[in-house]
Amino acid sequence: MRASDRALMTPEEIEAATEDLAALARRRGRSLRANTTVDEGGGEGLRSGHSRARVQDQLTELLRQSLEDEVIATPSVEDGEIEETELSRELTKKALVNLKVTTLRRLAREQQVAVSGAAEEVAERVARALEWNEGEVAQLVLAHESEPSPERSWTSRLFPTAVMGDRDSIWESLRKLAGRYIRVGVARWFVFDSIDEGRRGSVSVQGSYRAYQASVHESKGGPSLQAVPHQVQTSSSVGAGKWIRVDRGGVQAAKATARALGHATGIRPLNGLPTPRASAVGDNARGVHPYSLLMLDMLASGLEGIELRQRDISSARFRVAEEPLLADAEDVDTSPKLRAVSFEGRHLLDSVHACRLISRDGRALVGVSLSVSASREGRTGRMPVRLALENDHITVTTGYGTNPEVAAAVHERLVSEVAARAVDGGLIGGDRLNGLLGLVSQRASEDAAPAQASMLADPEAV
Repeated sequence: MRASDRALMTPEEIEAATEDLAALARRRGRSLRANTTVDEGGGEGLRSGHSRARVQDQLTELLRQSLEDEVIATPSVEDGEIEETELSRELTKKALVNLKVTTLRRLAREQQVAVSGAAEEVAERVARALEWNEGEVAQLVLAHESEPSPERSWTSRLFPTAVMGDRDSIWESLRKLAGRYIRVGVARWFVFDSIDEGRRGSVSVQGSYRAYQASVHESKGGPSLQAVPHQVQTSSSVGAGKWIRVDRGGVQAAKATARALGHATGIRPLNGLPTPRASAVGDNARGVHPYSLLMLDMLASGLEGIELRQRDISSARFRVAEEPLLADAEDVDTSPKLRAVSFEGRHLLDSVHACRLISRDGRALVGVSLSVSASREGRTGRMPVRLALENDHITVTTGYGTNPEVAAAVHERLVSEVAARAVDGGLIGGDRLNGLLGLVSQRASEDAAPAQASMLADPEAV
């Protein structure tokens, strides 16, 4: 039934109608029981441990839910606010609706409820099966997020550099800039808030990216320019390898931070990503794009090296046209062009089409999103992870997942693995990478994906 066809009823009218239906059900139940032989246990068909009152409450609630599905409720506004219980339930549904529809239907099957209908309907069934328990729903959402949420994740961006600077000279250059700023673009500045010793011999910089948009303001005195400020805090480090690492903030803030550190230390970011060395890979690498080799190397040995299990790739992004290297993101060409194509689903590396793009077409695999499980010091967590190869940097994003402490440790290991391959030592997967490339080539020649995922999935993941 369409929403426009449903009658409007107040909660009081719904309650009265529910009571009428419940009374009818009670009368019908008494009539049926009067004509039914009582079993030896005297249970009258009731399951052990279920009182008559409990069954009656469940029946009344079911009738109310069924009636509410057929009408549109019109509660009165109390103190200008939406009724608290309704707000809580809608937010619970919203959290579930934010999951991908395929994931939501899988959860519905696990909860043994119907999987048909719109996402909102499926979400409501799942929430009801969990008795609207916000804690259980939150854990379910965190365990099945396919993309790391910006609000609940760690993001690190690695900007490759031509050389690795001397730590002492870097320290000397940066310490003098504490409390000072440098202009990094039109009406854009980077402020060096503090300089400290970083991890593994690097120098850590806490700073802020400040940008202003100029808009025209109309007033009685005539038009005037008005500044619209934008400020983002960043945390960065330089000196630990051939890269500048920027944590926190978005792409614009990260680029500005890397540019400021380059100006300050003389260690400038490259205008692109270095080409991975494929000398350790066999004939299976022939025709495969270097970026695909880098990404597959991470999947073949990097994730396994840090003991990530139940690896399920949910999306993969391929570049179909080379993107121009731009010194400033404000100069981006906005004309419509097909630059990338994305696949979504489960265990995408088992997809015939994805494998053909890698091995036959030589397309660059520049982004993957996956969910993984990991254990650290007796604690276990499941979290979403995203790896992306951009024009001039590499992004590693790890969601908090079900255990933020475990996810934090996983994130640091992921950043180290990416840095070792992408900007320090090239491909290191060896036999594992060559073996995965062989499987990709074989899958590309098949007509359909297997019934059960086999490319990366461990026994627990399938």
